[in-house]
Amino acid sequence: MIRKLIENFKNIKIAVIGDLMLDEYIMGKVERISPEAPVPVVKVTEEKFVLGGAANVINNLAALGANVYCGGLVGNDNNAEKLINAFPKNVDCNLILKADNRPTIVKRRVIAGHQQLLRLDWEEEFSINEEEENIIIENLKSHIKDLDAIILSDYNKGLLTKSLSQKIINLCRENNVIVTVDPKPSNITNFVGASSITPNKKEALLSCGC
Repeated sequence: MIRKLIENFKNIKIAVIGDLMLDEYIMGKVERISPEAPVPVVKVTEEKFVLGGAANVINNLAALGANVYCGGLVGNDNNAEKLINAFPKNVDCNLILKADNRPTIVKRRVIAGHQQLLRLDWEEEFSINEEEENIIIENLKSHIKDLDAIILSDYNKGLLTKSLSQKIINLCRENNVIVTVDPKPSNITNFVGASSITPNKKEALLSCGC
């Protein structure tokens, strides 16, 4: 049964709209303490980039064989290119918008042995503006007839405002397209009318005020 479901993924077209992130891992060894400050000096042995946030959801669906459309907002920077180039071939990135006024979200982790020493975040708090919202909706309209489902992947970074979320949900309902949401508890009312939501236990309790 499970094998058949997985095999059927190659026939499915899904759009994922959400907060795209790039996870960077810098790994190495601590050999001494810096003479400049009481902090460890990490001798770097490896650096790698991994898709994070909604981009990780997209990557997992693509790994199952689905044909995935990627939607979200990134900066007009080198990290955006690294993120886009990291997607497999069965991911269509034409729904991604590039913005000049904010960076691509990057989370850089410095790891020595099995210990994470530090995390550096490149991000800015924002809410998507009306012009960007309209571009996303118009782009989505041009693909909606081909889609079997849409996933809204919310990490509370400002993309999935109530306005944009409701426009996407209404568009899906008008075209009989399933829309599933992975919400943040603080934003759960943004997604009224969705086909389903997928909070974990903690998120579900917080959403109910428990």
